Amino acid sequence: MQRLLQQVTLSREKSEDLESQGQSINQQVPYNKRLEFVQLLFGIKSEDLVNFPGIESYCDYLEHDAFQSLMGPTFDSIWDLISCTNPKEITDCWDWSLAVLQATQPEQPELSIHDILRRLEEQGGNYKQNLERDKDKSYLYMAIFGVLCWSTLVVRPRLTFKDDEPANLTCLLPQGFKSNKMSTTHRPSDRRMRPVLTTFRSFKVQHWGDQSDGRAQGVSRETDSLYEASLNIYSLRYFGHVTIQWVDTVSEHLRFNPANRRLSLFRFPTFCALLAIHGDSVCSAIRRYDAHVDTDPY
Repeated sequence: MQRLLQQVTLSREKSEDLESQGQSINQQVPYNKRLEFVQLLFGIKSEDLVNFPGIESYCDYLEHDAFQSLMGPTFDSIWDLISCTNPKEITDCWDWSLAVLQATQPEQPELSIHDILRRLEEQGGNYKQNLERDKDKSYLYMAIFGVLCWSTLVVRPRLTFKDDEPANLTCLLPQGFKSNKMSTTHRPSDRRMRPVLTTFRSFKVQHWGDQSDGRAQGVSRETDSLYEASLNIYSLRYFGHVTIQWVDTVSEHLRFNPANRRLSLFRFPTFCALLAIHGDSVCSAIRRYDAHVDTDPY
């Protein structure tokens, strides 16, 4: 009887192993582009990536929210640039993201969005010859800018505009923030030649200048401050009467609105963990932007 039970147990273990292997294979096939992108971004091996299952939430966010803008007809030219004909699925946007990320390597100190486009055109071969010299490349610059934003999660890019609005390189403001009155609209031609790091830094001055100045002058109340102790979501909600709002960018992390007592928390902690643990391996250009851009408006 003991031998029979051992045989049954071994049989069940083998079948469970095969089932788990089959599920693993099935899960990897649809997301192989995800895997390649995350590996390139963080410089991490696939066998190490299994220790960070939470990164799937970041990939889900890109597919369900971020990539949607690229599927519009205004961005058709990006698919010609990477020889991807008539994309039909949102997952095809990984090809564009991979191409842009690869074009940031090797890094140069003053790499601009125009430099990245030039590298993509050189890789595109025949496309560069077929592209009219006077053709408006605004949406190509914007699509590149979008990938840089999504790869750092510093700010959210604005990629859709009304018919009467000029397309420009800009970011979406955090909820409750208004653009600086002294700010001006920048067309892609104004920023495409600037180093990407300079472009990212300019958003803080342009969009968060008023709030930053206010804090610098001491315009704050003691009741606005949150002190680190044994804080958790429960204590914040029931003792501090604070509402938690999950946000997509690190620039919005820990923003506290005293009017409605709403605290913003970055919702992709695994993204931060990978940056911290594999910081030396992270794509050099992306690491440079993330490390040197001060995302705290206060």
